[in-house]
Amino acid sequence: MNLPAKLRKARIIKEYSMLEVAKLAGIARTTYSRYEHGTSEPNSETLAKLIKVLDIDANDLFRDEDSSRTINAYVIE
Repeated sequence: MNLPAKLRKARIIKEYSMLEVAKLAGIARTTYSRYEHGTSEPNSETLAKLIKVLDIDANDLFRDEDSSRTINAYVIE
């Protein structure tokens, strides 16, 4: 799951509209919409606000879906 999908999922879990997230983060709704649609990416300051508003773990936001695999799974012998 990529960043836009994770933002959308977190927003839906919190039962927020895009407008509510945008207002709480201090950004325009259209800007937030672009983040969820993947046409734009938030800068670090805005991302920190979104993490706080959506109450999500920054590590989970960027964790690869295969992160549960150990390093040994990637080693070719």
